[in-house]
Amino acid sequence: MYPNIIPSPPTTGPLHKASNLDGEFDRTAIVDFDACDPTLTKFDNVATCHTGDRFCRLWDSRSGRLGARALATSDGAPAVRVAVSACGQFAYIGSARGAIDMYAMQSARRVRSFETKKGYRKPIVGIASDAVNRQLVAVAVDPSIK
Repeated sequence: MYPNIIPSPPTTGPLHKASNLDGEFDRTAIVDFDACDPTLTKFDNVATCHTGDRFCRLWDSRSGRLGARALATSDGAPAVRVAVSACGQFAYIGSARGAIDMYAMQSARRVRSFETKKGYRKPIVGIASDAVNRQLVAVAVDPSIK
């Protein structure tokens, strides 16, 4: 139905015992994470990027468990940066090839992809959105801000 989303089975242990469809969750180093205030949402409120992984993992900080879904980059490159909106409704994922994707945190559906012909070609090193999600600022390895 949504090829960019891979479901992960519910976990029975804390963060260090998380698993996905491929068996044991590859506990590679976290390269970036962001979170929102857990009192703002009733769903996963933490997003993480892991070394070499094209999926951004969602977590629930209240229970300390891996969420039921993972969010994929649209270009298939590893996810290297993530930002969660101030309201906790959206996650922005930056890839190693310069793509940026916006996902709804509750449904894990891709809302928008910011891949353009004039977009970044190098890894994203920073992402931030304003308080009302009207502007997104991104920085890549090249010397520009878009």
